[in-house]
Amino acid sequence: MVVRKRRKKNRMRGSRTHGCGGTKQKRGSGGRGGVGLAGGHKHKFSLYYADHFGEKSGLKPKDKGKAMPIWRINQNVQKWLKEGKLKKEGKSVTVDCKDFGIYKVIGPGKLDEGIVLENAKFSKGIAKLLGKAEEAEIMEEGK
Repeated sequence: MVVRKRRKKNRMRGSRTHGCGGTKQKRGSGGRGGVGLAGGHKHKFSLYYADHFGEKSGLKPKDKGKAMPIWRINQNVQKWLKEGKLKKEGKSVTVDCKDFGIYKVIGPGKLDEGIVLENAKFSKGIAKLLGKAEEAEIMEEGK
């Protein structure tokens, strides 16, 4: 049979000071060495060294979005039209990449006729296919 150990709190019932010496010694935050991170460079150094000491916390980079190959955009355009996420204007369909979380359009593949992409960056190969080579050069310089 497993022997269960009683908690210190229950073992100390009836012992007035609960093993802390005089009654005055446990009063206030001094009994635990200060409040919060107080003493982190002195008497509580070993507790906080791994987590906080000497670190500078900065902002985390925001999620830019995802890169999507052009063939997958072609594949999804018909589905997005059926779901009502896109509207056809004459013969062309304008895809606002920002709405779909697309940050960059990459290869392989070719864009079907009548599909116009907006608010996205393009890889060099795709920019040349779309006739946006100037934009690709600017993006490569500005990385």
